Amino acid sequence: MSQPHYLLGIALPAPEIFPENNSNLCGTLFGLGLESLASIASPKYPEHYPSKQDCVRVIQASPGYDIVVKFNHFFQIEDAYGSNPAQDQPCPNDYIEFRDGRYGFSTLIGKFCGNVLPAVEIRAVSGYMWLRFHSDDYLEYKGFHATHEMVRSLAPAYSQGANECHFEVHNALDGWIDSKAIQHVRPNPGPVECVWRIESPPHLQLSLSFDQFELARPNNCEDRFVEIMRSHGVRDIYTGGHVLFLRLRLSSGKLVAQTKIRALYSSFINDKNCSLIDMLSCGDGKCIPKELACNGNRNCPYASDETLCTGSTRSALKLFIYSGYSPLILLIILVFITVVALYVWSFHAHTFCEPFGEKLEAPTPVENGHLKPEHAVLQHY
Repeated sequence: MSQPHYLLGIALPAPEIFPENNSNLCGTLFGLGLESLASIASPKYPEHYPSKQDCVRVIQASPGYDIVVKFNHFFQIEDAYGSNPAQDQPCPNDYIEFRDGRYGFSTLIGKFCGNVLPAVEIRAVSGYMWLRFHSDDYLEYKGFHATHEMVRSLAPAYSQGANECHFEVHNALDGWIDSKAIQHVRPNPGPVECVWRIESPPHLQLSLSFDQFELARPNNCEDRFVEIMRSHGVRDIYTGGHVLFLRLRLSSGKLVAQTKIRALYSSFINDKNCSLIDMLSCGDGKCIPKELACNGNRNCPYASDETLCTGSTRSALKLFIYSGYSPLILLIILVFITVVALYVWSFHAHTFCEPFGEKLEAPTPVENGHLKPEHAVLQHY
């Protein structure tokens, strides 16, 4: 059976992907302070590893080589305490994890804990090995010590990474992910592995909506399928973080020409009072940066950011509606209209009392058949 090809869009916390968030105690995972940089050890080795640690390392091999890890002498990491591996998540507390690739979503080699040395061979054939050590809040143990080495690849054509590509976008508000960017991949029989890493400003989140989605036919789910993490199909994805990874994998480079993927990523934040945080409301509890209004991309789910932006009024309308002063301007206009309406009403009321220029005299007040005293005095004069 040939390898499947699929599209994977996920959002993961930074420690799941890259090692830049490692603590100062993670140096031993990189061989620092040990006999060799080829060494791998738990934090603070040879002492007990501390709690609340997340250490990530990515090892890269030379072209034509695999990466093999071998444990030395002892292995002691907090166990799963009698959980059923067939039903429960393996090693839910502390663990060392290995993946064949450079990412936290690459193919899992193994996830290990307990007091027994791993019996399986830990080998990465992709040219990269991603490893992570994690400890929870509670018990600490002695940990582990291992070494890694480069050995001649079992599949040299694959490990060369000829069909691998990586794209990164930083501090983005919106933009497009397009499969046209991978047309340079050579049509050789090896699998294609391309990853987009999109990062928005830290205070925002990212959404992903597909404008075009077409994988190579025939539509055989054993060989070709789409997988969206935490979703049930190809639809809009709303992440819980400001980093989005999208992975495209094809079983062969020959399928690149038949693959058409186009997706819009947009930054947003969930808030009911968008104006208070100087953002534009989409009308569904989502706020987007005002810079995205009338930019030709439908950043709001119902395209409310683009519906009033047609014709020559686009620039003026955008400047007015999405400026921070628009509520004040609208208030001034409302007050002006009210004043004019009151003036017009009072003018018409006055002219109604003097039709055709004739002055109407008010009737003289009478009391018991006689003029009131004050009016009698006035008439006498």
